[in-house]
Amino acid sequence: MNHIIHLIRLPKKPKSAPRPPRVNKPSQPSDGATLQEDEEILAPVKTVDIKVGIAIQKARSAKKLTQKDLATLINEKVKSIADFENGSAPINNAILGKLERALDVKLRGKNIGAPLEHKK
Repeated sequence: MNHIIHLIRLPKKPKSAPRPPRVNKPSQPSDGATLQEDEEILAPVKTVDIKVGIAIQKARSAKKLTQKDLATLINEKVKSIADFENGSAPINNAILGKLERALDVKLRGKNIGAPLEHKK
C-alpha cells in the first residue's frame, strides 16, 4: 500500500511596515493656558448628606428589606446602597429617585425622611 502525500505551499501574506509606537501627548487647555503640576485640577466630589443615609436605613428597616433586597428592587449594586447609607456616595439624582419610590420616603430637598407624597 503506497500512499502518496502531496504538500501544497501557499504564498505567504506580505508583511506591512511596522507602525511607530503611539505616544500620548499631554492635553493643553483650549484657551492656551498651561497647567502647572502643583495646581489643583479637580474639585472634591460632593457626597450625600449623612441625614439621607440615616433616612434610607430607617425606611429600609421599616420595610424589612436588606441592602441586597433593596439593591435588587432598584436594579443597583449592593455597594451603592451601602455607600448611600454611610454618606460616601456621590450625589446621584437618578438613584435617589429610585430609592424614594422604592422606600416611599423623601430623600431630596427639605423634610428628608418624611413620607413621600404621591401625585394624583
